[in-house]
Amino acid sequence: TKRITDTPGAEAGLTISPDGKTIVYSTERDGLWTLMKATKVNEEELNFANSTLIKEEKLFKENNIERTMPQFSPDGKEIAFLENRRQLKVLNLKSGKVRTITDGTQHYGYDEEGFSYEWSPDGEWFAVYNQQASSIFRYWNCLCQRGRQDSQCYK
Repeated sequence: TKRITDTPGAEAGLTISPDGKTIVYSTERDGLWTLMKATKVNEEELNFANSTLIKEEKLFKENNIERTMPQFSPDGKEIAFLENRRQLKVLNLKSGKVRTITDGTQHYGYDEEGFSYEWSPDGEWFAVYNQQASSIFRYWNCLCQRGRQDSQCYK
């Protein structure tokens, strides 16, 4: 076991890259949830549990937007996340560009409870699940085409 962080803020939502070299998680260090990326400094070390040095960095510079629930894409090139507890978005790790998958109008909760999503194995779709306050369950698939800023969701 290796301790990655040592802060008084809450941390949650850990996701590990497919190659096992990077970890992304949510943290509430500055009073608002944001995403952090942790990587091993020494490439020759096999894994995080045996690493001697770990580099942490924020994935976003601005601190006025809440971001939680990160998940690596199957190829490890992108991170999906929930922004302001309502919108599913995707960050391209190479370009830094963010695209919106859901606009937030179909998310009825006030937090992550009742909302979840999964990448398809090919990284082209999301299965999105939402439980409304009335306990009505809704599922839909959202097209996640790389290079497009818009998305299409199908109920």
